[in-house]
Parts: sequence; structure tokens; C-alpha cells
Amino acid sequence: MLLLPKLNIKKKERLKVDFVFGFATKASDLDNPVKPCLDVLQKKYGINDNDIFELNIKKEVVGKGNEFIKLNIVEIEN
Repeated sequence: MLLLPKLNIKKKERLKVDFVFGFATKASDLDNPVKPCLDVLQKKYGINDNDIFELNIKKEVVGKGNEFIKLNIVEIEN
């Protein structure tokens, strides 16, 4: 949680979250890290996951030791 960037999310009412997970193996399930990551975002940024209206998830296979998580949170216009 300490490694997450500082974000200024103003409304926190209608959000879109984009995740890219870099896994060291193709066998890694894409859905496994989503819920824990959303829980961390709630604690870090004070958002509620019921305010997420769009969720985009992508998996990339990378070399062992190069695993990563990229994220982007934006407010959606009504």
C-alpha cells in the first residue's frame, strides 16, 4: 500500500479501474489478484468498490522476477 502513487480522486462516485498484471507464468489466473487489489485501493484511496462501474483487467506474461501490477483509476462522467 505504501508503494501506491498518491492520487487525487475527487468524486469517488463513478469510477473506472484498469489493471494490468504481469505474471511469470501463463498458468496464473487473472481473477485471483483482483479482489485483494480492490481491497487495498479502498484502504489507500478511500473509495468503495460499489462505486466502480467499469473494470478492465489484462494479463501479461513476463520473466520470473519481473512480475508487476499497473493500475489506473479515473472518474467516469455521468
